[in-house]
Amino acid sequence: MSISAKRIFKAIAPHGAVVLYRKHRHENTLNYCPICKSEGRFNAAMSAGVRGRPSAVCPSCGSLERHRLIWLLMEKEVGVNNINKKRTMLHIAPEASLRQKFSELLGINYLSADMYEDDVDIKMDITNIKYPDSSFDFVIANHVLEHVSDDIKAMKELYRIQKKNGWSILLVPIAKSPKTYEDPRITSKKGRLEAFGQADHVRKYGYDYIKRLKSVGYRVKVYRLKDLASKQEIRRMSLKEKGDIGDFTQSEIYFCTK
Repeated sequence: MSISAKRIFKAIAPHGAVVLYRKHRHENTLNYCPICKSEGRFNAAMSAGVRGRPSAVCPSCGSLERHRLIWLLMEKEVGVNNINKKRTMLHIAPEASLRQKFSELLGINYLSADMYEDDVDIKMDITNIKYPDSSFDFVIANHVLEHVSDDIKAMKELYRIQKKNGWSILLVPIAKSPKTYEDPRITSKKGRLEAFGQADHVRKYGYDYIKRLKSVGYRVKVYRLKDLASKQEIRRMSLKEKGDIGDFTQSEIYFCTK
């Protein structure tokens, strides 16, 4: 349908017909994953998160909304395809979709790490990183710090091992609250689920998360959906977290430099 035909249709058609047309158009739009470059439908039955977000998962590489958003940032702002293969990256709790791409880009200079999982290059406690100062050009730790009891100590360590001209991406879920809420007395899974939104979280970050990052020395730039994609791209790449996400905000990227 041409642009002029659409305008005429909207002008003369009943409101219900316009709604049905928009719904039909939306349902028949193919999704696209910028990470694996696949095109198809993101199955609504493949949900993600504690509450379940429909159409969140790319059926090809398994990426979620925030992973695709990170990749867009790296394509548009960092220039991921021009990254020097001599640069080094530390990827903590690596997501499979991003891990594969970064490994392909950097080869032996890519290091995956986790405190508990075995399928990584090295086991690591990020509150006590056994690497010298300024060891890595890039550091990525997505949805990690909300699991760490002493997050400030972890931030200091991540800042320490990042090179001066490098960057870190440190995403956490952010609640619609001015201040971060934490209570070390809450230790049960049920209690943490009720207090922090997930049974294995030890705090619920608020809008002061940026202040916590800056307190250890980081300079922080926040990227939001509108900064990286048009409305059409947001729909096509399924970048917006749909469904009930409680009192948490949509994904934001915290891009940290020294």
